[in-house]
Amino acid sequence: METTVKQELWDLFTPEEWWTAYEYGLAPRYEALYEILTDQTQGAKGFRIGSYDEWMGMSPDIDVFLFGGSAEGDLVGVWTVSIET
Repeated sequence: METTVKQELWDLFTPEEWWTAYEYGLAPRYEALYEILTDQTQGAKGFRIGSYDEWMGMSPDIDVFLFGGSAEGDLVGVWTVSIET
């Protein structure tokens, strides 16, 4: 499924009432990644890829790819696995 960099990262660095020191500690890393992908690449996009079960819906482990084009024309990005329960 196609997604956006904002959809995937925004909630990871926008503070919530329930955040602990752990979330506050990670937020700058996610914000930096967001800024790199949105400010230093062209056409940044995201894709979520996982198996689909007729009864359960999407698999709880989703591959997330975020990428864009560099100024030199190279494809740059990151890949991670999102565990969704």
